[in-house]
Amino acid sequence: MELLPFVRAACASLVLASVAPASAAELRARVSSATSIACSEAVCDCLDANQQPIACPATVVDQQDSGPSAVAVERTFENEIEAFFQALDGRTTTYVRTEGSAAFGTLHALAVAHADAGGEWVANGGSASPGEAEGSVTVEQRDTLTIQSPSPEAPVQLVFTQSVTTRGEAGVGAGSAVDPCDANAAAEARVSALLAVSSTSQQGGALEYERIVHSCNPPAVTGEPVATLPITVLGGEQVTLAQVLEAEVSARMDGGPFTDARVLDADAYVDGAETVFVFVRVVTPGASYTAESGTVYPTPEPGALASAAAALAALCAARRQRAGRT
Repeated sequence: MELLPFVRAACASLVLASVAPASAAELRARVSSATSIACSEAVCDCLDANQQPIACPATVVDQQDSGPSAVAVERTFENEIEAFFQALDGRTTTYVRTEGSAAFGTLHALAVAHADAGGEWVANGGSASPGEAEGSVTVEQRDTLTIQSPSPEAPVQLVFTQSVTTRGEAGVGAGSAVDPCDANAAAEARVSALLAVSSTSQQGGALEYERIVHSCNPPAVTGEPVATLPITVLGGEQVTLAQVLEAEVSARMDGGPFTDARVLDADAYVDGAETVFVFVRVVTPGASYTAESGTVYPTPEPGALASAAAALAALCAARRQRAGRT
């Protein structure tokens, strides 16, 4: 399922190494969303999230960008459209919520998309108006570490860890016996995280993770939710870390008259109370670093990240089992 062009453009992956930062330490949060209902003005009355009349067919789009910031940032947008048949008991609702926040060491994203139809006319097999909701969140952090070594220009080993603790779900026809792959609706949730590390001596690398959940397909995963990157640099060098977290959701309900493949709802979400962490461990005894942001990044406790990864895997397995029983 393709997101609307402006949503896809807003959350396209950044080529971090090629972007010259305005500052050695900065944060940024961007959210984009779109909701639409395809019902003509002659047939439906449409209302916005404030229950104010808007023209049918209705489409509402929004983009918010915090811009570069040296302090923690957050952006949130929530929108809903409802369309009611003028002469029949039937309605369609689309809803989207996008939320992103960035602080040094932690990035958070929440995205929810929902579309459904109801009313006595629709429940009895009457035609339903199509609805679609889409949202994206992009949050970023960038910081520069100056490395101090026990003796001038001595080698210093660092280990960077990216921990992704988010989850995503997508489904259609809740409680319905319709095969999601045959349904006249679709939903998708995607989350991706990229941590890029570079130094003045060209040492570094990248850690990437992506998970896509579609209402018809099993989850597709690239990379590991917890991954480490060791590098060795010299005392006095500067090391730049740059991280991007993206979340996208899309829910489409095609409506129409009753058929064996018709479902009346579609849902997708990406959520994580503390979505992505960065840990920095200085391995070389006596060495340290000073961050441009003033942040002292946490050092993971032995076994803690492995336990978190195992818990996330168990949660996902349990959700797949429950989905298989419905």
